[in-house]
Amino acid sequence: MSRPPRPDAPSGTLFTDNSTTPRNRQYPDRSGRSDRLVRAVSRRRLQRLKASLRRTR
Repeated sequence: MSRPPRPDAPSGTLFTDNSTTPRNRQYPDRSGRSDRLVRAVSRRRLQRLKASLRRTR
């Protein structure tokens, strides 16, 4: 049902087919586990960043 990306489409609209391309192309994962892991890691990184900011000020 989903139509493939048109060959004459501009370079900006490269991934028009949402059914085949993952929403988060940075972390392509078959299961949602790695996505959850990435979120946890980013949360930890954010906390560390905030702590370092508090220390420097």
